Amino acid sequence: MTQRTFGQPATPRPDQDLARVLVVVAHPDDCDFGAAGTIAGWVETGMSVTILLCTHGEQGGFDDTNREQMPAIREREQAAASGALGVTDVRFLPGHRDGWLEPSWELQRQIVEVIRDVRPQRVLIQSPERWYDRIQASHPDHLAAGEAAIRAIYPAAENRYAWPELIDEQALEPWHVSEVWIMAHPQMNHAVDITGHLRPQGGRPSGARVPDGAHG
Repeated sequence: MTQRTFGQPATPRPDQDLARVLVVVAHPDDCDFGAAGTIAGWVETGMSVTILLCTHGEQGGFDDTNREQMPAIREREQAAASGALGVTDVRFLPGHRDGWLEPSWELQRQIVEVIRDVRPQRVLIQSPERWYDRIQASHPDHLAAGEAAIRAIYPAAENRYAWPELIDEQALEPWHVSEVWIMAHPQMNHAVDITGHLRPQGGRPSGARVPDGAHG
């Protein structure tokens, strides 16, 4: 995981000092594979976590499930997985097709809308930079979600002249995000010990020290 304060690696603020976190990912299960233990720790600390998904992941799965049924299935799966972490605020953006995601103006606007609504101090996103040593972490939708999210974080979310209708029609005032964490970045500089949140078969925590965010 890479943690930056706009260009300069920095020590993250203590979790206890933060109230709200937003996680932006392309597909259902992306945040679970990428940072489930970290998210569980944030919730345990008392932070309010919102998970925002850019697609419904309808191209997922390896069986012959009817594709028309897949969005509803993935929504239920994500709600259950998020609930296991203690997260109840799970949001899906409309209008974006799994496998076809682009960092469009509309996607950026939708993310800005959620940022201004949630007002997070920390945002966790997917890397907009391709990781060639582990290409599976750099699904094109992941890159698009990461690029759209970072554009939304800066400058749009804090610029009142970017989509001014968000202020006029919804009273969503500009908001500055002070920390950005990046999953599956090719040059990671931060890891979170999630040992206490591992639940292998049998339900007991693992004794091994495992860093979260060190992989996609």
